[in-house]
Amino acid sequence: VDVIGELPEGIRTRIVLENDEYAYSSAAILDICRRAKVPMIFDAHHHVVNEKLDSFEHPSVAETFWAARETWADPANQMVHISNGRTH
Repeated sequence: VDVIGELPEGIRTRIVLENDEYAYSSAAILDICRRAKVPMIFDAHHHVVNEKLDSFEHPSVAETFWAARETWADPANQMVHISNGRTH
């Protein structure tokens, strides 16, 4: 958060962060994005894997999608990502 805040405006305004399937949970990235005031790209597949969920239908997928949307200055521009798994 501190490093992002110290970046030049021209760089900081282009940064987005995405959750990861192993190292960076959706909750951790969401917290960083809120504090650093940068948008979060929510990756639903990474969320499902990280949280060991059974499916995309788990309520936390939609909850995190909507929470990530709030990090975007214009929510209509929200970007999301769904990675492909190894087997499907």
